[in-house]
Amino acid sequence: MYFTTTRLHQELAGGTFVDVIIDEAHDAQSLHPFKGNVDLQKLTDLIEPVGAERIPYISVAGTVNIAGRQPISMANLRAVYQLAETYGIRIILDATCAVENAYFIQQREEDYSNQAIATILHEFCSYTDGCTMSGKKDALVNIGGWLALNDYNLYEEARNLIVIYGSYC
Repeated sequence: MYFTTTRLHQELAGGTFVDVIIDEAHDAQSLHPFKGNVDLQKLTDLIEPVGAERIPYISVAGTVNIAGRQPISMANLRAVYQLAETYGIRIILDATCAVENAYFIQQREEDYSNQAIATILHEFCSYTDGCTMSGKKDALVNIGGWLALNDYNLYEEARNLIVIYGSYC
């Protein structure tokens, strides 16, 4: 479950959207502290029949804007990363509200209550292979954002696409 334009761009590129968020995210009455969590069983049930080689990446949002900016827990992201690593699938983070997500982790996950937001955010991002960030929300700009990748070859491929889809500004 992630932002509508993210889904649209992925589908226009030939991808298939599959919602693997926990069921509590769809229940407005639920008081679950991390409604942005990925359901690991749903994810595994998707990977097995489709095949990991047909899944270029798993998109994770911190926080899940379309679910009312619900956060994902550090424990859940770590588990998703371990599962994805087992299958050789990248995790790409929508980091638009990641600082807010780090705050929720600090407030709601006992092991992080005495850690700085920056420390939490650093660990949070360490469980991903790259991220995108829209500047329209937390950065309060009318347009723009960025893409960060841990894989240099993937970075080069993305950099070459900027001529078509972006600008040099």
